[in-house]
This record gives sequence, structure tokens and C-alpha cells, in this order.
Amino acid sequence: MRLRIGPPVTPWDVEDAERELGRSIPQDFKDVLLGFSGDVEFFWFLPQGRKPPASLSGVFSGVCEWALADLVRINREVAWLAENCFTDYEHERRSWANKFAFQSIANGDFLAIDITESGSQPVVYLSHELGWGHGYRLGPSFGEFIENWTRLGCPCDDIFPVFVPEPSGYLEPGSARAREWCEWFGLPDPTTV
Repeated sequence: MRLRIGPPVTPWDVEDAERELGRSIPQDFKDVLLGFSGDVEFFWFLPQGRKPPASLSGVFSGVCEWALADLVRINREVAWLAENCFTDYEHERRSWANKFAFQSIANGDFLAIDITESGSQPVVYLSHELGWGHGYRLGPSFGEFIENWTRLGCPCDDIFPVFVPEPSGYLEPGSARAREWCEWFGLPDPTTV
């Protein structure tokens, strides 16, 4: 396990990043960068041979990370995928449009903020293969997603559909599957944290 939380960034750091990005960083995420940390890294792996119950199969690691310094690279990757990989699939191409990625995942997927509308800006899962979980809404905002996700220990990779049963359902720490996970993993009841 590793946990590193860097200091908040300055407004000038944000302005420089936004200039290089060519667009604004979503406000909810910007508030976290300025008020909490501009660089977070948290990851863990289950010990070898330890496997969760069958209903939670596939959950073997957790990763939560973001860094202001990586945002330009990550969002260029997302833009490249949207422009070059789905040219024959307009619906899929649109599903990548207006997304602001904040975390790349080791399997090639991304966590992003849907900036289609100025009001509600949910966190969504972007699968580079348009696989299981692509387009799933994980939280109604960056802040609410991070709060709920950390209650579960930030399980990652292709597991979001394990905890989010339908594309618009959001990550729910009080769900039966989330409670089962926390009990098995040794975390406090996620509804009381």
C-alpha cells in the first residue's frame, strides 16, 4: 500500500494548466486542487492468494490518483482516442466528447468528469475498448464520487460495474455489494463513516 498527498496548488498553477489544456478545469475538481491537494497517489493490492467472494471477483487492487502535472497528457490521450479510434461509431465517439479526464487506469481506461452541461458534472468511466462499464456514471460530482469511493478503499480497474449496477446509478456505498466488500476487506460499514 502507498499513500502520498501533496500540497494544494496555487491559482497560477491552475491558470498555467488551463492555458495548456485550452479549457477550464471543472470547478469541483479545481476546488480540490486548490484547497486540498494537487497531487494524490494511493494504491494497494490484495496479498497473493487472497481472493474476495465470487460476487466480488475481479476486485484485487485499488488506485486513486490525480496530479495537476498529468492532466494535459491524460486529456490529450482521451482526445486522441475520441478522434482516432471511433470514427465509424458516432455514438461511441460522442460518448468521449466533453469529458475531462483526471485519472488514467492501468488497463487503458479513464475516470473523467462529464462537462457536457455547466450544472451537474458527474464522474464517468471511459473504457478504451468500449467495454463493460463504459459511460457508467460513478458519482454526481467529483467531490461526492471521491467521498463515496474512498469509503470503499478506492477499488479500481474493471470493477465499477460490480458496485454500480446500472449506467446511471452512481457508486453507492450503502448498496449490498459495497457493504459485503467492506465487511470482507475489513473496512468500517460505509454507511456510518
